[in-house]
Formats: sequence, C-alpha cells, structure tokens
Amino acid sequence: MGTTARRTALVTGASTGIGRATAINLARHGYDVAIADLPGIALAEVAAEGEAAGARMLSVELDLRALASIEAAV
Repeated sequence: MGTTARRTALVTGASTGIGRATAINLARHGYDVAIADLPGIALAEVAAEGEAAGARMLSVELDLRALASIEAAV
C-alpha cells in the first residue's frame, strides 16, 4: 500500500503581508506549513487560520540575520 505524503513548506516573515498570505495559501492547498518570524512576533493567529484550513502548522522563532537562530530553527 502506498502512502500519500503531505508536502511541507517553510515560510519566513509569516506574521504579516506576503509571508502571511503565502502561508495561508499553502495551507489551503494541502501543505503543512512551518511559519517563522522574529522572536517576540505573534504567529498564533496565522497558525490558527492555517489549521482551520486543515494544515498542520508549526510556529518557529527565526532571525535570518543570526546564524545561531537559523541553526536552532532547523
């Protein structure tokens, strides 16, 4: 028997604007989405909207300017 694997995406800057829209659109189109933004930026609303669309959502604090933050997120 084969299994159908869900596709997964990582979206940075996911709390607002293009990042948020991208994360929600991916969730609506069958992706599970890891949403990332700077530490202290709330991602709960984006995660809830993606989950309502049927996706698994993972919120990650990530500062792309800091190597330690990138290593911790991955």
